[in-house]
Amino acid sequence: MNRKKTLSAPILAGLCLMLALLPSVTVSQPLPEQTEYNPWCDINDDGKIRVDDILDVSLRFGSDGNPTKPVEVTNWPDPMNVSVVSPVDENENVRVNGTCCSNSNSNETYKDVVEITVLDWVSRLYADKEWGLRVSTTVQEFPFAFNPKSKIFNVTNLYISIIGTGFQAYFFVLTIKLNDVVAWSGQEYFWQEWPGIATVHIEYPDVNQGINVIQLSVNENDLGVHRITVFIEYEYTA
Repeated sequence: MNRKKTLSAPILAGLCLMLALLPSVTVSQPLPEQTEYNPWCDINDDGKIRVDDILDVSLRFGSDGNPTKPVEVTNWPDPMNVSVVSPVDENENVRVNGTCCSNSNSNETYKDVVEITVLDWVSRLYADKEWGLRVSTTVQEFPFAFNPKSKIFNVTNLYISIIGTGFQAYFFVLTIKLNDVVAWSGQEYFWQEWPGIATVHIEYPDVNQGINVIQLSVNENDLGVHRITVFIEYEYTA
């Protein structure tokens, strides 16, 4: 019993001394800035600075040691959920906003336009005139390659331009297929004396990555085709 009183006496004396040194604060006065909550003063980490924290400090009064405070980091990133993004894309283009480490899979959308020459033909059959490659009622196939900058792409516009000369007539019913699907069919006008041009806009084109095929045919009259050009506008994700 005497021992407990002996231990309690200096603690109570320390508390009284600290309370006596604290500045007096009335209810009507605003709290000074130094009395705002400071987590470094919350000894027991209960979110409150009370007498318990002062008691803990008073029990260690006069002690010496290393002032470095231990800090435990608990929000380290998951190594299994971190992806490394190369500063260069698959086409060896430098990424503008590339980062070394990212845990997001956000991609950006770009737009590109390509011009593909499918046929470039010149022949002199007779009368010193350029007649081109003969296309008749029999379907003629013209393959071409399309290599977008990404595997994820969406073709938004496609134009097919045909330059030809009429063999025996001026008006032709021209049918254009793209990959075995009729893309356009209608009447076009080609001169016999000099080449004419027909440009067709195909809506909702079904263009594949790699090899595609344009199939041409006309009505009973023959058409000499000199040149076929494809213009593809597409969006891709990278």
